[in-house]
Amino acid sequence: MISATGIAVFACLVVVFLWRQRSAGSLSVIDLAVATYLLCSSVNALVVSRLAIDYFIWLKWIALAGLYVLVRNSADKNKIFRYIPIAGAVQSSIAIAQKAGIIESSQFAWSATGSFANPGHLGGFLCVCFIVTISLLANGGRKHAWLWIAIAVQIAGLIIADSRAAIVGVVAGGAMVMALYLPQCLKRYKYVLIAVGAVSVIAGLVFMYDYRRGSADGRLLIWRVSADMIAERPIQGHGVGRFVHEYMPQQADYFERHPESEYISVADNVDYAFNEFIHIAIEQGVIGLILFGTVLALVFRSKRNFITKSGIAAWCGFALFSYPAEIFPIMILFAILLACADSKAVCRLTSGRAASLPAAALCMVYCVEILNLTHIEKSLHRSDLPALERHFDKMKHNPAFNTLYFDRYVKEMGTDVDFQRLAYAIPGCEGYCVIGELHERRGEYPQAEKLYLAAANMTPGRITPNHNLWRLYTKTARPAAARRMALKIVAQPVKVESSYTARIKDSMQKFLYGPPTPCPKPHPTIAPQPR
Repeated sequence: MISATGIAVFACLVVVFLWRQRSAGSLSVIDLAVATYLLCSSVNALVVSRLAIDYFIWLKWIALAGLYVLVRNSADKNKIFRYIPIAGAVQSSIAIAQKAGIIESSQFAWSATGSFANPGHLGGFLCVCFIVTISLLANGGRKHAWLWIAIAVQIAGLIIADSRAAIVGVVAGGAMVMALYLPQCLKRYKYVLIAVGAVSVIAGLVFMYDYRRGSADGRLLIWRVSADMIAERPIQGHGVGRFVHEYMPQQADYFERHPESEYISVADNVDYAFNEFIHIAIEQGVIGLILFGTVLALVFRSKRNFITKSGIAAWCGFALFSYPAEIFPIMILFAILLACADSKAVCRLTSGRAASLPAAALCMVYCVEILNLTHIEKSLHRSDLPALERHFDKMKHNPAFNTLYFDRYVKEMGTDVDFQRLAYAIPGCEGYCVIGELHERRGEYPQAEKLYLAAANMTPGRITPNHNLWRLYTKTARPAAARRMALKIVAQPVKVESSYTARIKDSMQKFLYGPPTPCPKPHPTIAPQPR
């Protein structure tokens, strides 16, 4: 989840530094746009989501709002920019040390991730830091050797991260740097540069698609299903923080309508839209997307803000193929860059202290709460259910907590589970199979079949839901349905071949073509249901 102590200490240092740098404040057009977006998001969370959202979302946005106000009222924003290349260089150095085996990676699946959960997060952070560093060099920093060193180290970090979304971010930010700092060259060779840029973008997209075709097709599937979700509730959206709760049933509906879809082989459980703008449209509808777009438009329309424009352009490029709003360090960069943007002042505040006091209070509250949540973070790794039960009401909508809690809950409670409580479980293929097995063990076969079918449609490349259906059909004496399911399993292309899938397919072959095995007698509480 979050390294609570580290983030809290860092946040305290930032608050103290910015508090000492405060100046007389002003309220700008961008400030009003940001406030309007945050207000509408809060109303959406109250009215549409009905507060059924992850507690950490509130905590994160409160902290970012406080940081925005503090930076906005800082006396010298240029000093703040200089810390971004240092942050990028530090993360790159950690990744290099991990790759070289000097430091052990905290993530067993990847050899180098910096301080992040995976290399994609590292790449997103570095692409913004890299473009800000380039902008500082172009803005008169060529004589500073440390910026050149930071550039070299960050390039190595980007190579290690190997993130396609980060490459898009670097290209978008680099294009903005060229547009801002080479105006005469652009005017002289305008059409040549447009042609070269268009060809380069097309060639780059084709290359990145072929580089990891399966991953790219997975994103295309997510965006296709997301389009249906947007069309379903286009104005207000499905609610802030509700994507992870609403997406998988929609994907099941899609494959139920398109059983021969080309995306079957890449379907998986999905937590993110892999496009921040699509994500906003799903959760907050057209209203939220327009308000967020207005904030970005005000930044890019300004005649100044060169460094801010370049950094936010890199963020937007990364956001086209990833989920930066879920990566807190990247959102810290976004909040800092946005707060440094200059725009027309609507009114002057009598003192920066008027705005800085509540902002500092928000950040301090955030620090205290993060330290308090250290105990929750530790409890996630305990095996006893009571340790999780104490935090259920506060944390039940957090995906990591939700998954772990219900895994422990089902294992310890067995068939004595409270199905009303299971309704809080985030939908997913494995979760539906587990709950379906509970219904099956209780003799509630129609409910079990419904959940198995939904799980099979969620991820058609998984063999377990279909195997569970076959077992259910044999148990309830439905030989025709059992045979159809066995044939489907034998012909089914699975996402990942393993000894488990091989054993299931072998057993289906024996069921179909081996010595005839009679189906068990019908269960006394249910009549055969031919399909």
